[in-house]
Amino acid sequence: FQRAAEADPSSPLLPMALFKLADLQQQAGQHAAALTNYLRVVRDLRDHPSARGAVRERALYQGALAAFAAGDAVTANQLAGEAVVEFPNGEFRDDTRALYGQALARLESPNSARDVLQQLAGRVDARALPEIQLALARSFLRQGLWTNALAQLDDWTRSHPNHAGIARAEFERAWAAFKVGDEARAFRLFTNYLARFPEHANVPRAQMWVGDYLLQRGDSVAAESSYQLVFQRTNLPPSRLVHEARLMAGRAAFLRQNYKDAKSYFSWLVTYGPPAVTNSLIPSEVVAQAYFALGDCFLLEPQADGQLTDAMTAFAKVIEIFPQTREALLARGKLAGCHLQRAELDPNAAGAAYTNAAQLYTEVLNAPQADVAARSEAAIGLGQVHEKQAARAPGETRASLLATAL
Repeated sequence: FQRAAEADPSSPLLPMALFKLADLQQQAGQHAAALTNYLRVVRDLRDHPSARGAVRERALYQGALAAFAAGDAVTANQLAGEAVVEFPNGEFRDDTRALYGQALARLESPNSARDVLQQLAGRVDARALPEIQLALARSFLRQGLWTNALAQLDDWTRSHPNHAGIARAEFERAWAAFKVGDEARAFRLFTNYLARFPEHANVPRAQMWVGDYLLQRGDSVAAESSYQLVFQRTNLPPSRLVHEARLMAGRAAFLRQNYKDAKSYFSWLVTYGPPAVTNSLIPSEVVAQAYFALGDCFLLEPQADGQLTDAMTAFAKVIEIFPQTREALLARGKLAGCHLQRAELDPNAAGAAYTNAAQLYTEVLNAPQADVAARSEAAIGLGQVHEKQAARAPGETRASLLATAL
């Protein structure tokens, strides 16, 4: 198409070649280049015999979409306005206006979008009206006006149960119900959506929400099953959501004290995430959380040889590999607690263990990013360290350590 557009300026095929080129550039995400070629069709070739009628109408609307995507709202509205005026009964008046309305709701300010969408709603026939109404509902979603969005989506889904956009609308209706605080209704809507549209693109997000809802209500078995359905879907590309689902399945297993299964989930993330695997698609924050949770599993599972050492190794890895994360800060407190346990188990190592614990607690206290809960736990831990050191110290030193602990 590029070669065709450049070959013969007098060719009757020039407008169509430019239009096709612009369409392909738009699909490839080259919005500014696409807009340039759409404008050539509607401006430079305005009087060209082959640039009239359906080609011009479509180029005006497609140009409006490209302008919006390129961040040029003024040109977008100019082009769409020309299309509405020039082609009130055009061949593409319905689907192109609906496309424009969707782009407007997505990219323009919600209030401005609603004004234009309401104008468009009065200018299209019944076939295109549902798209415009759905775009109106989404303008409320974008603005965070959840009650308005829910009311609009309730009406729309009742009126258009077999529309091509029903799956996404049902997902958005469930999300709006959650946002207005009606979690029981959101749960019903999400579960109905999952049963009705098992292959829809938003299914993983809905499944995660259901898992979170069940976990918050203490049903860790059902929550774990819900999370499994996300990362066990073979048709999903690797994504953060998929890896977070595995992490949450581990947490669900942990809460029901199934430490063996929990360790399996967390170990998978550690094994296949960074830095173990170069260029791994698993986010480093997820791996840091998995390492930390793995340490907790070792601490809390039934007594086994080496479990304290394994826990200390996991917490130390978090500090070493992911030093800037929140988990690294919390791991210092956990590791300090492990040193205190080691002192109890091996009195000969108590001196070094107390020194290490005190250093770790002090690092937490001095960390600018530590929140009040982390600092409070560290302060209590440091007091315990000094109290235990006092028990091993002579007279004056003992009194000083007890005073510091107090």
